Amino acid sequence: MNPVFPQIDDYLLFLTDQKAVSDSTRATYKGELQRAMRARLLDATPEGVARFISDGPKGCAAPATRNRRLFILRGFFKYLQSNGEIDSDPTAPLRSSRIPRSDKTPPSVGELDRIMKVVRSVDPSWRRTRDETLLTTLYYTGLRIQELLALDVEQVDVQGRILLASKRKRGARINSPISERAATQLAIWLAERPAGGDERALFVGVSHRRLGVRRVQIIFKQLRAQAGVSAKTNPHNFRHAHATQMSRSGADISIVQRSLNHSSVKTTMRYVHSDDEVLRAALDAMPALKRES
Repeated sequence: MNPVFPQIDDYLLFLTDQKAVSDSTRATYKGELQRAMRARLLDATPEGVARFISDGPKGCAAPATRNRRLFILRGFFKYLQSNGEIDSDPTAPLRSSRIPRSDKTPPSVGELDRIMKVVRSVDPSWRRTRDETLLTTLYYTGLRIQELLALDVEQVDVQGRILLASKRKRGARINSPISERAATQLAIWLAERPAGGDERALFVGVSHRRLGVRRVQIIFKQLRAQAGVSAKTNPHNFRHAHATQMSRSGADISIVQRSLNHSSVKTTMRYVHSDDEVLRAALDAMPALKRES
């Protein structure tokens, strides 16, 4: 077995202490690095790494999968190199795969309304209010589901319309402004949120402990089926819908980028979906050139 692999635990600890990665990111890194260990990546060469990252259950792995593996291994080997464990980084000559622009469209406002209609069709209860608040906040803030579920009650400033020190990707903590609609719905939830259990967590389950991502996925799957919307619609699609609707409402791409907390505007562009009607409207709105008299 390659002698570098016993360093995985040290590297994961480094990521947690120095890079402040989230638990989900740490788990992803651990899984990929352990997979590399099981695959016996004995020859830490560019060719060996290339074969590993391209391996998939049905042949060649998808571009996004290859890029994720390359990014994780590159960080790992650079860590080993900086500590004198290896002489050179075998990922240095490798390049990321080009990811084709997706033609998928986010759920329409009509589809989201159908899901919300299902939520509101059940008898009034704190769970109904919770589910309505979850979906409403996802749509109006563009937060990732993990980020939303990590929020504590004390981080919600309804009057100031801001989420205080919300934990975002890469461990960053920022104050996130929210819309009046989101603030209003959060205020309703805070008034109905059950007492007891985890008093800190903003969203709790029937056990009164912090709600988990898996539970939200199950809830959403049930709502999606009852609403009759696409099986591909998931909680993350609300983030795409947030970006698209902000753009269609006239928000500059830099504002959308800030709302999504993207480090690169290129990433934001993948979240903003447009159609022919939006393009025609933008073309029609261009200032007219003066005709010669």
